[in-house]
Amino acid sequence: MPPAPRGTMPPPALAAALLILACGGAACVVEQADTPDRVAADVAPEPAATPDALSARVLSDSTALVAGDTLELHAATVPFYRGRAFAPAWLDTGARDSLLAALAVVEDEGLRPEYVGADRLLPFARERARSDTAAVDRELLLSDAYFRLADALLGRRLDVVTVYRYDWHVGGRTAPTTDLLTAALAGPHPGAALSRVLDVLRPTDPDYRAMRVAMARARRDDGTPALDAAARLAAGDTSDVTPLLRRRLARTGDWLGRQPATASARIFDPALADALRRFQARAGLEASAELDDATRAALNRPGRDAVPLMAVNLERWRWMPSTLGDHHIIVNIPQYELQLRRRTDAGWRSERTMPVVVGRSGRWRTPVFSDTITQVVFNPTWTIPASIQMESYGRVDPRGIVRGPGPGNPLGRVKFVFPNPHGIYLHDTNSRRSLSADYRALSHGCIRLADPRGLAGDLVTGPEWDSTRVAARFNGPWVTEEVDLEAPLPVHLVYFTALPGPGGVVERVDDVYGWDAPLARALGFDEADLAAARAATPAPRRPEG
Repeated sequence: MPPAPRGTMPPPALAAALLILACGGAACVVEQADTPDRVAADVAPEPAATPDALSARVLSDSTALVAGDTLELHAATVPFYRGRAFAPAWLDTGARDSLLAALAVVEDEGLRPEYVGADRLLPFARERARSDTAAVDRELLLSDAYFRLADALLGRRLDVVTVYRYDWHVGGRTAPTTDLLTAALAGPHPGAALSRVLDVLRPTDPDYRAMRVAMARARRDDGTPALDAAARLAAGDTSDVTPLLRRRLARTGDWLGRQPATASARIFDPALADALRRFQARAGLEASAELDDATRAALNRPGRDAVPLMAVNLERWRWMPSTLGDHHIIVNIPQYELQLRRRTDAGWRSERTMPVVVGRSGRWRTPVFSDTITQVVFNPTWTIPASIQMESYGRVDPRGIVRGPGPGNPLGRVKFVFPNPHGIYLHDTNSRRSLSADYRALSHGCIRLADPRGLAGDLVTGPEWDSTRVAARFNGPWVTEEVDLEAPLPVHLVYFTALPGPGGVVERVDDVYGWDAPLARALGFDEADLAAARAATPAPRRPEG
């Protein structure tokens, strides 16, 4: 796969042209027509592709003659047409409108238009097809763009192994994209059906949706001038900065009214105080309703600068499994945090959250993968891996080294087993000091837990188990006991360096393994883009006390 172009997203002209095409061409004109003659002229049938014309354009299983050039089409495009005896697919204007509307805002997904063939459609975005040749060109490019967009939404655009080699082991998502397209186009309402198909192909996780909304907001930053560094305002003050503050808060979506008349525009009124308070609460700042230094810095942060970091993390979401499980554990490695989550109508409810220690940078990095916890072992033994023996002792004992349960065992009182080829599990620790450190990439790859007793109580269920019995395993004799879970639980070790915080404001965490840069390069951004994006994205506010 050729490398993605570097730099910022393409200019607005492409999106504007796609919006014209998404409007349906003639359909838009009909809505504006005000005379019967105009309507009759604009709804005249346009030329359409025919099976013979489509078949004649195909040069091979992956190439076709389009607009006079031999183009490499998505690998599914020609088989799609062969499967339908080259019958045209995009005769319905509603279906075309749905696809083109999605292409017009594809950058909100963190994708460039050229990734999904939208740039090829640009010559056809200004007017309806005027010839049989143009109709065939459009037909082929629409199908090619659908399959490219489908692959991108499913996380198939990049080869994960090429980007991360041995550190990333998520299975990704699959879908019968040809069958979904065929069924949508064959139904009574192709446009609505195709929109539903594209929603199915996107990740359904609430965090992805929230990041996508934040990306759209950041991309549409209007370049409002920065607030004066000397300005410090509160309700009742009068200043020339106040109108600009309203504009800034309108851009963030917190000011919902109109600019007041000139005579009162300079007054910091109660409505403006409420809007500023809303912004501060969403941004994790003290909701004082005063324009202080921290608030001004947050408001002055250009939204577009954050796009590369959001794009990196949106791509990672597309690599995640189709479903995380209605009840699951998720460990965000660079955030040093574990959550036990359950699905609700509103999204995810965190049933338990705790700090964790993850693998050191370098050879002991904790890999990204998903698995299922099947067993809890109280007072476990520890068979020291050969790699750790070599690091600790300078040699490997061929007979193996096993640490029995007890106070000196690094696994502590419990480990949570999800059999995997990486030798990774969650466990207690006999050295809890590391769990209170700010930097917690300190283990040999496994995940040390701040609250292993609480998690054991959550997972070990059944009539014979209660909190008292679980507590006894932590306070009693060091006797190994294996407990198979009645309800095995999905566990996901993930790596997100930007994620939605309170109110949907995107927050960053440290890129502890330096994994942002290779993915940013693959997406067409350079080191300067990424550095600016990290500087433009706030860190989570630390809890007080």
